[in-house]
Amino acid sequence: MNKQDILDAWATIRKTNSSIPDDVLDFMKDSSVAALEANEIKLSDVDKEVILFCKGHMKDKYPFEGKWIDILKPFYRDRYGLDPDEYPNDYRRCMFYKLHSIQVKLADNSYARTRETQEVFTAAFEKSIIRSDEKPIERAISNLCGIIQCSSYLDKNGTPRYSLELKKSGM
Repeated sequence: MNKQDILDAWATIRKTNSSIPDDVLDFMKDSSVAALEANEIKLSDVDKEVILFCKGHMKDKYPFEGKWIDILKPFYRDRYGLDPDEYPNDYRRCMFYKLHSIQVKLADNSYARTRETQEVFTAAFEKSIIRSDEKPIERAISNLCGIIQCSSYLDKNGTPRYSLELKKSGM
């Protein structure tokens, strides 16, 4: 169910059933829309661009070749206008914070959020064949990219959990 479904139902009931007082019908519509919006995942355009990037929707511009920490560099350069090789610590810190904030927003519930955060810390502090990045923050970034890449866009009813439509033109 989305906002338009609620508005359509409200309009239909208003036209076909005059026994429900207008203020009651308006209250039902407003509270339903408010409840729907309260559960909505709110993302900035930058969040949406990062999600699209991680999910491979920008692979023509940013091909997936190598490690996440390297794949993200041209995206970071285009998005922020800074050279990640000139300021590598700022680059890593910025990407970690951005990716982590998105991961927290996309987690289905508090259990998923906790489990995914544990996965990030495990990845950061346990170098392995799969997690071969040199620095702990790079392993954490790689893990966060994977979590975002695999995050569910649709809920159990097949309804989008969030919008990936960008408000501005650009990427």
